[in-house]
Amino acid sequence: MTDKEIIAALQLVASKYGKKLAATVEQIFRNETEHFKSREFQVSLSPGMEALALTSPYGWGSFAPFWKANPLYAPVGVHKQVENDSLMSKSRGERTFVQFPSIEASVMSVAFVINLRGGVGGAWFTVTDLKAQKVYTDALNKIIPRFVNANIK
Repeated sequence: MTDKEIIAALQLVASKYGKKLAATVEQIFRNETEHFKSREFQVSLSPGMEALALTSPYGWGSFAPFWKANPLYAPVGVHKQVENDSLMSKSRGERTFVQFPSIEASVMSVAFVINLRGGVGGAWFTVTDLKAQKVYTDALNKIIPRFVNANIK
């Protein structure tokens, strides 16, 4: 995965949803993937999306309409991997993660859901626990979205 590919995907997000949402998506990925370097990300291109079911939509029902309308963005399966630590949680050992066909598919999928959830980055961590959502959003806001800041007007 090259920086150029990640930037191109974030530029698509910005063109569809705006620069602010693109920055939020980059912050989520940086947090969940150790700044795009984790083994889990390198294999799955996923920002820590644990598969809660083994068939599409893998327990992520909010993605189903997007993937149906955009089949090239739909995951290609799952893989098992030891979970990474993130700002909000420690690894719980081996987990099954959603695997995407491209960084564009992964980034656009996350952008769709964050947009659906009002653009709130903390909604990636939890939809229902507003206190935890705020803590996650505050943590994300400490992460500099370098790709968006340097490459998207």
